[in-house]
Amino acid sequence: MQIATLGTLQVIRDGHPVAESDWHTRQARQLLKILITERPRPVATDRLIEILWSNSSPNAAATTLRSAINALRNVLEPDRANRAPSRYIHTQAPGYAFRAHPEVWLDVEVFEAELRLAQNAPASQDQIVHLNNAIFLYKDDYLISDPYSDWAKAERERLQERYFNALLRLADLHAAQGNHSAAIAECRRILARDEVRENAYQSLMRYQAESGDSAAALLSYERCRVVLAEELGADPSPLTQKLHQRILNGEIETRSTPYNRTAWADDAGTAPDGSPMIGGLASSPNGSDPAAQNGTRPVLTPAHLPPNSGGQPQTPQPLPQQILLPSLEEAHKRIFVGRESEAEQTAQTLARSMAGEGNLLVIDGEMGVGKTRLAYHTLQLAAEQGATVISGSCQALERHLPYAPLTDGIGRYLAQLPLSSLHHLPKASLAQLTQIIPSLQDRLPSLTLPQIDPTLTSPDENRQRLMDGIVGFLSALAKLRPLVIFLDDLHWADSDTIAVLSRLARRVPQLPMLAILAYRTGDLAENSDLISLLRSWQRLPQAHFLPLERLSREHVRTYVQLLVGTESASSLALANGLYDVTLGNSLFLTETLRAMQDLSDEPALAQASEGRNILQIWSSQNGRSLALRRSQRVQEIIRERMERLPDAALDVLYLSAVFGRNFSIELLERAATTDPMNGLEILLRRQFLLERMDGRLDFGHQILRDVAYDSLSGLHRRRLHRRAGDALTALGRATENPSEAAFHYSQAGSDARQLFARYSVLAGESLLRTYGFRQAVHHFDDALTVLDHSPASEPDLMGRALTGRGLAFESLFDP
Repeated sequence: MQIATLGTLQVIRDGHPVAESDWHTRQARQLLKILITERPRPVATDRLIEILWSNSSPNAAATTLRSAINALRNVLEPDRANRAPSRYIHTQAPGYAFRAHPEVWLDVEVFEAELRLAQNAPASQDQIVHLNNAIFLYKDDYLISDPYSDWAKAERERLQERYFNALLRLADLHAAQGNHSAAIAECRRILARDEVRENAYQSLMRYQAESGDSAAALLSYERCRVVLAEELGADPSPLTQKLHQRILNGEIETRSTPYNRTAWADDAGTAPDGSPMIGGLASSPNGSDPAAQNGTRPVLTPAHLPPNSGGQPQTPQPLPQQILLPSLEEAHKRIFVGRESEAEQTAQTLARSMAGEGNLLVIDGEMGVGKTRLAYHTLQLAAEQGATVISGSCQALERHLPYAPLTDGIGRYLAQLPLSSLHHLPKASLAQLTQIIPSLQDRLPSLTLPQIDPTLTSPDENRQRLMDGIVGFLSALAKLRPLVIFLDDLHWADSDTIAVLSRLARRVPQLPMLAILAYRTGDLAENSDLISLLRSWQRLPQAHFLPLERLSREHVRTYVQLLVGTESASSLALANGLYDVTLGNSLFLTETLRAMQDLSDEPALAQASEGRNILQIWSSQNGRSLALRRSQRVQEIIRERMERLPDAALDVLYLSAVFGRNFSIELLERAATTDPMNGLEILLRRQFLLERMDGRLDFGHQILRDVAYDSLSGLHRRRLHRRAGDALTALGRATENPSEAAFHYSQAGSDARQLFARYSVLAGESLLRTYGFRQAVHHFDDALTVLDHSPASEPDLMGRALTGRGLAFESLFDP
């Protein structure tokens, strides 16, 4: 039997995980956790009752305790004869005790055994091996799903302290071998978990200085000083200040670094030297693993592996490269100016991440300033270097849908991944992902799905497991091939996505992974969860913040020069006029030029190239086309473009604006009253809409959708929302995504109130299954507001809404 406690509790019996349905009560699981924590000492019955049944009467609690102990014994030993003594759970005064049996593999005991072996090993290389083995076992903090339980706190802190000391010792050994980059990475792993640990800052500063990067060492000191002042109200210790002064004086001797990092292969599957690839890592010609030889990866021996593992760790299998870039208009792709400094910074961050020191890159700025374009440039570099690239975007309509951008990005990635590659990914994580990506069940019908029983596990524990599954999946991808993931418009992110990002941030430093996140500064105030996340990241060494400013006048001149192909008095005047109108906002600049370019539909200008065309328009208008817009905002530019659309295209644009972003052609055809294809072709040609790689449609920018939607009258808007809801229903998608159907019917007027109530109930019930309890309450409340004033067309609708609302509140307040 195998029991893992470093992270969430996992029990594997006879080679098979103990399923949720095997636990007869939730208290049986909690009993096992408590008894393991106190092992080998017995835990008094009075204390167990106080922890688990403090609100019950003494007699009832004693009876329940005996029943739970019996249930626990049956889970661990299903073949045990009735009343036969248990091998693991002993009755011992004054209560019960967990006894380690030779057949039991317990991760915390192996973890501490490896640390003892490392301490006693005479050779530094043996110490590195044992330390890596111990660190490999430390998946997360002890029993992390019980963060507020007093009975686990002391043991969790003790083990965490041992883990941090192991990382510091490992870093010291790496530095002694000249592998300063590995030593720095170990220090960053510590600071990712405990940002006020001063000895980790001291080691980090020393290794950075010894590697020749004194500037980074001084930045680390400044981060240490700020963190200690803000969190503890203290200054760095005299020892830290003395080290800082030595670095300033240049007294730290630079050491040579004989160690070379393992290279990641390109698509061909070979390293730069031609050696074969194993799991995306370059291997030495004789087949050995250079990372293992240098002690940067765990080398597990049979004694350290769980039972029935076959005695050898499995060799990771390579994944084919998948590249999912964000939708970007051709006008934005062609010319990239004014971001040289930012592009260099992102390239350096990408290089460190590809080498195994993962990072978080947060890009912020006003609407249309060029955040997505800069991210696109970085993603292209990552793709050229062989990384997996996954992108997703947060949508305003989905800000209350749990994990929405992750579901979109990961779902599209998995849909393109060959079935043979799916089998190399962790089954436990894939099983959890089926809760948000049901199509996985169709591709992997043999996958054991998680059994969710509210009587056995709390809603919060189930939510924790789902988040662990998502983070574990992304971590597994990065280990098989470097991973770059991009989430755009993070200001619309749901709270569950933000919670996953918070958890992922702790894993990133030890992975070849770069997470790029972009948000609008003007909309940040509306997302308190995102504000809290960004504040917590301010002091993380792996988090980098990149604010984008508008383009300068010189940048706009360069842009125009590249566009028209020459520098002349006319192009200079055009550039100055563009800057005066747009003030350097990239989106405004592009939209202004596109408004001029749309005039190329006139026969007299159709034969000119794009750049000459724009210059001709500028010259023919004597600059008046821009002077008229000197004080206008981009919304007015877009409205002017809309006014030049034929009626057929305008009808499709309005209907698309009601759908939001990222919708299918089938939905458009079903909702339209006439054939939409002619109008759609015009919108695609003029780049109001884009056709994504997966065949779905999207707006070129959110502002395009917003302006079109705001142009609708109230009556027109209600009619289009009704058509959108009816189209979803006709296509059978309303039950798949009831939140979207409920939204459309909520905007469709009084005639759709019953449909709004029905799909609100369905949306709430769907959210209960993915632990979106707060969002579920809102949907049930919406339904009840309607049903309180009018009889339900479905007799059981009121009862389902009340029941669902009660379950959601019960889950929210479940201790």
